[in-house]
Amino acid sequence: MVTGSRLTILLTLKGRDLYTLRWLWHANRVALPFPVVIADGEVNPAIARLIEDPAVFSNLQIEYRRYNDLTFHDFYLKIEDALSSIKTPYVMMSDNDDFLFTSGIIASMEFLERSPDYVSVGGGIGHFELRAEKNQIQNISGKIEKFWYQQSRAYRAYDLKSELATERVHEAYRGFLTVCYNVFRVEALRKIASETTQFDFKRLDNFELYQILRTATLGKIRSFASCMSYLRQLGTSSNPSRGKDFVATVSNEIYVDEIQKVVKQIAAIGSEIDGSKSETVAESLHAISADRLREKLLAVLGWRAAAKGALKTRVPQALFGFARSLTERFRSGRSSAAGGQPITRKQMLELVTRTGASRALLMDMQRELADVEHTMASGEFIAFVETFAPDVLRQENRAAGELVA
Repeated sequence: MVTGSRLTILLTLKGRDLYTLRWLWHANRVALPFPVVIADGEVNPAIARLIEDPAVFSNLQIEYRRYNDLTFHDFYLKIEDALSSIKTPYVMMSDNDDFLFTSGIIASMEFLERSPDYVSVGGGIGHFELRAEKNQIQNISGKIEKFWYQQSRAYRAYDLKSELATERVHEAYRGFLTVCYNVFRVEALRKIASETTQFDFKRLDNFELYQILRTATLGKIRSFASCMSYLRQLGTSSNPSRGKDFVATVSNEIYVDEIQKVVKQIAAIGSEIDGSKSETVAESLHAISADRLREKLLAVLGWRAAAKGALKTRVPQALFGFARSLTERFRSGRSSAAGGQPITRKQMLELVTRTGASRALLMDMQRELADVEHTMASGEFIAFVETFAPDVLRQENRAAGELVA
């Protein structure tokens, strides 16, 4: 049986203090069994004081590291430095607005323990969205209304088990498969972080692309549907690229230039491992790049333009405004990231069962899901903040009031 002492959680922070407190409060409440390295890129003294007080989150093993993220380069340096401090053989990264499922993380570690040719393994990644309610802090607390699980192509289960690095790279790129929330062998993630610092990406999506493709060159990768290891909250992303005009993005020379550099580098690495021609690999990867860009442009320009034209001529103005808000929501990535229509809690658990979850694993997942729902809806977390960090709560309420005004 693999224990929690074999893996470290790397929690990267920049602002969003209430999410940080919620992450820590929940992890402390469920006694997360893994040590946590916190890499804080925007230190709030009130939050730092709580983190560094051993009595506040007494069920957690925390190492708190302070940084100053002024640029993306600072962020990459932060990750590289934080990884250098980790002593466990496995590491998993987490954002502060999401939730970890211990059962799926341990299942992923157990697979890596018995599969030395795999470098990164993860459980399924679910998504949720909160119901908008009065007297609740938007996106921080409330009842979970919708779930998604394995519906988007990028979040579906996969097994990149080819012996050829270039074949794994091609498969990962075609699906833009999610690896960032997997359990990694720590040496692999350190290597990727070091190379990312040298690349100094100006676009976070290209940083993610490099992480995906470079992981595929380092070894086999797998993601299970039969256990959940990570539950993402929709509508809370701090990625500055979200919601921006993709046409303007494509027109930016930096975006395309970075993709070309990634393809060239990965082609050189993969071809050296396999003994193939770098030019041939690069050509096929460039073709995938073109297909992905074409697909994104079609999604942004094709159906939106046609739908808006039809709505303007045939639908009353009030309904058109409602439809427009839905298309803008799709464009922002709030729900499209999860893929397809939402499902119920029961349907999500049935899907996990159909894909091979054992009875014990299913019971663990049900308990962990109930723990998340309790944290979101019980009001206990807000009571904790009111007691230990009232200034943070006042700042959030003030910011929300200014946004409404």
